[in-house]
Amino acid sequence: PIATDFPNANLSHNSGNSGNPGNSGNPGNPGNPGNPGAEPSAGPPGGLELDAQALACLHLLDPSGANRLVPRVMTTYRSSLARLLKQLTLARERGDAASLRLVTHTLRSSSASVGALALSALCATAEQAVRDGRMGALPPLLDQLESEAVWVDAAVLQLLSDLSTNAR
Repeated sequence: PIATDFPNANLSHNSGNSGNPGNSGNPGNPGNPGNPGAEPSAGPPGGLELDAQALACLHLLDPSGANRLVPRVMTTYRSSLARLLKQLTLARERGDAASLRLVTHTLRSSSASVGALALSALCATAEQAVRDGRMGALPPLLDQLESEAVWVDAAVLQLLSDLSTNAR
């Protein structure tokens, strides 16, 4: 059996994956994409989402929670997300294709491991665009990626808060 008892893990922030991963369709600025710790200014349609199955897989590695694996992984992910978004901004400003590919590749895999599947899909699409030399396709894609990262950070922060509350 797979544990799916993560608080708020099943709230659904569907990024509109109707053929275009990460196409959130969110109007306006959802927050400060350059600062993943910033609070989104308006909620995404349907709430936030981290994939419950991915979270359950993490939970299976520390079923009792004694090692606090899930909170440690999520805290590390938030730090990594902030660092990678800064690197993404610099690479974007410089037009540095190699750095853009590396950042999107790194963020793709780490996002998938914590259940941020829409962000992971956007990273995969951006990484492929760089590999294909389609640099002109990147600006709107990276805008979506940065916006999705704000929602993911908020979801991870909420999960950490919920886990902290439940641990008391």
